[in-house]
Amino acid sequence: DSIGVKHDKYTQLVKIVIMFILAIALVMFAMRLLPKLRLFSQRLLQNPFARAIVFRGLWRLIRLLLLKR
Repeated sequence: DSIGVKHDKYTQLVKIVIMFILAIALVMFAMRLLPKLRLFSQRLLQNPFARAIVFRGLWRLIRLLLLKR
């Protein structure tokens, strides 16, 4: 790069974490502005089967992004 920034796995990790935080902020903002989305997410998270699938999928995605070699 012209500014001398070294792109290694740690800078990629920081980028992923920043993107994840921005995605969470966008979802929270959308849930605040769209009541239908809020009701849908509340119904989804009250179902233990759906909640397990959602959180297990998120956990696998995070592990894939953080621990890929």
